[in-house]
Amino acid sequence: MGDTSLLRLIGVRKTNDPWVFEGVSLPGRAGNLQPIAYGGCAVGTAIISAGHTFSPEARLVPYSVVGQFLGPASLSQPFVCYVTPMRDTRTFVTRHVIVKQRSKKGDLRSVLALTLDMIASPNSTKAALEKSRAENKHPAAVNSVLHYQPKPRKPTNNVEQLMDPDTYVAMRIERGEVDESVVGIYQDFLDLWSKLFEGRVVEDNILSENFMGMLNTDTSQDGLPLLERRSWDWFRAREPLSKNNGSETMSEASPDGLLPVSNTIAQTACLALAMDGMLAFMPLSMAKLNLAAASAASSMDFALRLHSDVFDMNAWHLREARPVAAGWQRTFTEAMLYDEEGTLIASASQQCVLRPAEGEPNAKM
Repeated sequence: MGDTSLLRLIGVRKTNDPWVFEGVSLPGRAGNLQPIAYGGCAVGTAIISAGHTFSPEARLVPYSVVGQFLGPASLSQPFVCYVTPMRDTRTFVTRHVIVKQRSKKGDLRSVLALTLDMIASPNSTKAALEKSRAENKHPAAVNSVLHYQPKPRKPTNNVEQLMDPDTYVAMRIERGEVDESVVGIYQDFLDLWSKLFEGRVVEDNILSENFMGMLNTDTSQDGLPLLERRSWDWFRAREPLSKNNGSETMSEASPDGLLPVSNTIAQTACLALAMDGMLAFMPLSMAKLNLAAASAASSMDFALRLHSDVFDMNAWHLREARPVAAGWQRTFTEAMLYDEEGTLIASASQQCVLRPAEGEPNAKM
């Protein structure tokens, strides 16, 4: 993928059918050593497409994105998204999207089914947010019966003091702790992610310490049972996105047909693309195994829940992920996303297929 613009990577153009949209770019590869597209590209493109089927003037915000991956996506064909309206009321909008790609035979093959749910959010309009600030009220608590959420296990006030991934890798090389051949595979594995997102390495993150399981080394979490191990990382979008701050704005169109997208949909697509990452192979890394131990390690389904009506993916966010269950050639993993104030922005879960490579031993407990 040559273009590193996130909105172009997942952007779409019109077709002759007002409910069908075509991607303007080829998808990219990330989190997989095989020549298949990153699932987050399909998810983001589906959300962008759905966003073109309802008015951006209404203050609608996402609260749920769920879906099923129906097959591996090609790197050589753009996505074609078929949107179906499922619900349009004063309070809710629901869109179902089937994402397809053209096969070598010329027919369209489904790769993703996604449902996007939006809800009216009068308390997150620009005027309502300004009123909440003036009255020293948390906007999430206004007209809500209850208001509570968990806190992250890591501090959220020190991100600027942490190392960026390149500096961290250089330090490990200088110390003689990792071979440059491993680093090359690791950086190729994360190439698309690194182009789209800026990151910071969190201390005690097992996935950084063992380079996603590619490095056989001691980690700070070796003494913990597998289910108590955690992954943490900070990231923010590199491409400037209009803030989701209560007022709807549109990105720019382009001569090649790239459609403008509202700030709410752009921010949501960016968040969903990011939260698709890592969950399929994370259990392997937590167990100090690498992808060579598996013949298949891919997401089958996902659920993304939004817990805040305002968020800004250009700001730093802390992702905390954990393994939950594994067996029957499947894994289930969860991730939470917090902003710098420690506010829970979103949570994601995935069930993934995880089959052993030929000759690998039975399950590691």
